Amino acid sequence: MTLCLAWRIEDEISLMSDSRLTNNMSIVTNNANKIFTIHVNIFTGTVQKKQSIFSAKYGLCFAGSYLNGSYLANTISELTSEIFVEENFEPTFDLVCQVAFFVYENVTKHLGEIHRTDGVSEAFFIGSCPKSGISEITKFSVSIKD
Repeated sequence: MTLCLAWRIEDEISLMSDSRLTNNMSIVTNNANKIFTIHVNIFTGTVQKKQSIFSAKYGLCFAGSYLNGSYLANTISELTSEIFVEENFEPTFDLVCQVAFFVYENVTKHLGEIHRTDGVSEAFFIGSCPKSGISEITKFSVSIKD
């Protein structure tokens, strides 16, 4: 069982998790990373002529299926590394969360269809709001019916 903790001290949010990976109650390793850096880059313009308006490192910490959690981290980071918005649009933490949750929900439901509840992870997602600069946190979770 994984325990993920998130806490705030002033404007800084921190994440902590255990690093044990188990399989059917036996220990596979004590060195499984469950906290990942998510690269977020927001641009205006086109792929050929883009203008960066925001760049930051967000964090993702998961509890549950290691396959789901590690796949989520890689896929979310890939998609959030190049978000395009219209000129004069002010992106927010909620916009980044919408992109990340879209990936989370689809990956988790797909793995849940195969592995049922053993394929599910819940995750904390943290980062600074591009508009306000304030550090924010959200939790991703979905229900898989047996």
